[in-house]
Amino acid sequence: MDPILVGALIWLAQRLAEKGFDRIFDRVVDGPRIAAPPPFAAPPQPVRRHDLTVAGAQATSDVDFAVRHHLLAQGRKPVILTFQKFNDTTTGTTLPMVLGDTAHVTLPRDHYFVTALIIDLPGKRGAMPTLRGVGWAQPYVADNHTAKITIGSRHPTEKLVKKLGLKTSDGNAVFHLPPEPPAVAAAKPAVAPPVSPLAKSFTQFTADWLNNQQTRQKAVRFPPPTKPRTEFPAIKKFPIVRKCRARAFVGNNQCTFFAVRDELCTIHREQVRAGTDIRDYRTGERIVLP
Repeated sequence: MDPILVGALIWLAQRLAEKGFDRIFDRVVDGPRIAAPPPFAAPPQPVRRHDLTVAGAQATSDVDFAVRHHLLAQGRKPVILTFQKFNDTTTGTTLPMVLGDTAHVTLPRDHYFVTALIIDLPGKRGAMPTLRGVGWAQPYVADNHTAKITIGSRHPTEKLVKKLGLKTSDGNAVFHLPPEPPAVAAAKPAVAPPVSPLAKSFTQFTADWLNNQQTRQKAVRFPPPTKPRTEFPAIKKFPIVRKCRARAFVGNNQCTFFAVRDELCTIHREQVRAGTDIRDYRTGERIVLP
């Protein structure tokens, strides 16, 4: 587990123990009451400039925080965002929001530790809420544009809550913890459904019938042939003439075209019928067609 989590929310546990959950958002921890924004704010400037000439002025940046729940949440769950300097575990600021919304905040530029606590509200006054999810981020806020940060949550355990310091000085918890989610059962091989008696009898009948057939085939012996098998005489194979038997136009080689009729290709056959002197490439004699 990340060492930064050790005692990170002790201040929040102390505040819950002192004032209860109903007044957790009344004041900034160890700070003045949050001032309301002016009714008519000045329009934003194209380029944001930080005037540091005034005493105590600080450069700020805008950040949009969204929280993603580790389970499929039903309805709009309340979320507590806490902001504190990265190296400070004694003070912090809380901000309420709703799961699924985006918190638009402006922070002085610094390194922060931000936590998201997803809760179920108590059913009666003075009761403790139930902690459904815990998430955290360690952003360095110093962007000129609006930074967008998504905080993922995980299931809260006794070990994690103790690590964060979400307990009072006497060891009592400030949140109810939900039961552990059921573990995913290991995949088991599929069990064959039971076979009906009728199917069993049919299967047995089929197996017996096949065994009987195999036994009968082994028992049957065919008598030897009374006469020897007559050997058929070998068939003399003649070469199949496929190429034209005329001499090629160039050289004394055979024409490479396939024979169509009278062992001649179409071109040589037309020339022979026209009276052209076409010679047989084997005999050298003139080819004459009847």
